[in-house]
Amino acid sequence: NATCGFCNFAHDKGFVTHRKWLDADRFAEALALLRERAGVRFVTFMGGEPLLHPRIAEMARTATDMGVQPTMVTNGWLLPGKLDAIAGTGISTVFISIDSEDAAAHEKNRGLRGVCERIRGANKALAERGVNPIASVAMSRLVKDYPALGRFLRELGFAAVTFSYPRKAPLGSSSLVWWEDSDLVDLSPAELLAAFDAVDEVRNIIPVHNPRASIADMRRRLRGEAERFHCLAGYKYFYLDW
Repeated sequence: NATCGFCNFAHDKGFVTHRKWLDADRFAEALALLRERAGVRFVTFMGGEPLLHPRIAEMARTATDMGVQPTMVTNGWLLPGKLDAIAGTGISTVFISIDSEDAAAHEKNRGLRGVCERIRGANKALAERGVNPIASVAMSRLVKDYPALGRFLRELGFAAVTFSYPRKAPLGSSSLVWWEDSDLVDLSPAELLAAFDAVDEVRNIIPVHNPRASIADMRRRLRGEAERFHCLAGYKYFYLDW
């Protein structure tokens, strides 16, 4: 339901030509297999926009009942009408996408005018229901001032922020959270190094979920130095679509 400039799920790009729901009944069966055979203990509902799914709360509750901790990544537009349903599922953290320290720039990129005020109200209501609202920020050209971003996130009522690496390739996944032609995430190594330095400055304003050791390893990667940690994607992280 959004038009994000760096994502192939955007409804105005025409990239997704066949839309269908993830089958909630098959999800339960698949999650049971992942739990029993692969030891999966956490599930993140993401998209696209997971709150568009008519049975999203039911699936989150199914995960909780199985002993699998659910969480969610959303653009926040539909949150006001689904707060009680989400809070009753066992979800303790909701990640909400924010693209810029400037509300107008964020809303233009998302194609969701007024979404920041919806997020502000939802964050307050989530906190009152015992759910932590965490900002999810893709490192892109839309973020021009990282300290200002930290202050903006605090004003919106976020408890913390997590940053994600700019992505222009599918990386072997069927997820559409990338766009190869986006200049918003076409950052040079020098620009990315400056961004990672700025992320550490944000820690003085709002908690940052990215570990310092992780940020340091990304700097090493960008400088062509040996990394200290192995990537566990594919080993400990699975992407399941419809």
